[in-house]
Amino acid sequence: MAKKSISKKKANPILALVFVGLIVVIGIVIIFISRAANPATDPLHACYPNAFCDPNNKPVLLNGTNIRFVGQQTSYTSSTQMQKIKSKGFNVVRFALRWNLYQPSAGPTGFDATAFNNLRTAVNNAKAAGIYVILDPIHFAGDGTSCSSLSGCIPTWAAPTTGSPVERIQANAKDYIQKIASDYANEPAVAAIDLANEVRPTNYDDDLAVIKMYSTLAEQARAVAPNKTLMIESTTGDKLFSANALANLTVKDNMVFSYHDYFGGAYNSSGALISGCNPNGYTASGSVCGNATYENKQGYPYIDKTKLESH
Repeated sequence: MAKKSISKKKANPILALVFVGLIVVIGIVIIFISRAANPATDPLHACYPNAFCDPNNKPVLLNGTNIRFVGQQTSYTSSTQMQKIKSKGFNVVRFALRWNLYQPSAGPTGFDATAFNNLRTAVNNAKAAGIYVILDPIHFAGDGTSCSSLSGCIPTWAAPTTGSPVERIQANAKDYIQKIASDYANEPAVAAIDLANEVRPTNYDDDLAVIKMYSTLAEQARAVAPNKTLMIESTTGDKLFSANALANLTVKDNMVFSYHDYFGGAYNSSGALISGCNPNGYTASGSVCGNATYENKQGYPYIDKTKLESH
């Protein structure tokens, strides 16, 4: 996969492409770039050929972890917890937010004040510990209609019986996205807003529908936060996006493309095939054997950087 990005100081708008590896079980997020920066004073922006740079256009390395239930479980984002994360050498946390928790009712007055206050405290705690934050305001997997113990969902008021998750988000998330974006428009510790996590359209191959959704969300966010770095993802996080579809993205400046590399191969660290697996990551019966991409044919017999980049 090509890597492209642009500093907000450059006039030519080019989409920033980077790899973001999400290992769901342990929630690791690694953004492959380089240099330390101060979350209290250094807002970040996309910069070719890296994902993030500081105000002096110096590349910044962000290495960190996902945190779920932000706004609910305050102990997960306490000052003590942020200091522990920092002590392990990490300098970014990705806060996975549950839209249904933050906006239980429709409209600009339908927000949960406690959830938003807890989020502000969490961001401040990370900032004080010297950690950047990536906000993931719409975090769920699949169709977003079922709230599991690990994932949020589309609020009931925004989830009619018809329409795909893509259409529901595109039609109903404006107030919520603009609330998040305006609250943190000038907060240097918030490195980026990852607009929606692993959304899947009704037709898995409908890349254009996903791009249109992200275009709408990005336009809404930029209306209130013109300088904030935004992030988008492919369908379910790891699908191959067509170049023709990606060209339809209407907001390309200061944008980062996040790729979730779920399939690490069907072999163990010693190079031996995991029992019951085949090299494509599936068992003989066709069930998933460990992590595999949704395309059922990507994935590599063993971790291969060249093949990952080409994907």
